[in-house]
Amino acid sequence: MCNVKDLTGDTALHEALGRRNDDIVNMLIACNDVDFKLKNHKDFNVLHEAARCGDFKSVSHDET
Repeated sequence: MCNVKDLTGDTALHEALGRRNDDIVNMLIACNDVDFKLKNHKDFNVLHEAARCGDFKSVSHDET
């Protein structure tokens, strides 16, 4: 469910990062099935979105 896209191709994680909602970002990052490589219609994955928003804490998240 974490990887469902809206009409612009954004996932919930794209949206949470864009709105700087750390609680939701952390919850979504913890999902086992979240796909960090999905891109929206701007060709941004969630790493691009985090960097665009200046969210360096999320950019440095370690997936391991």
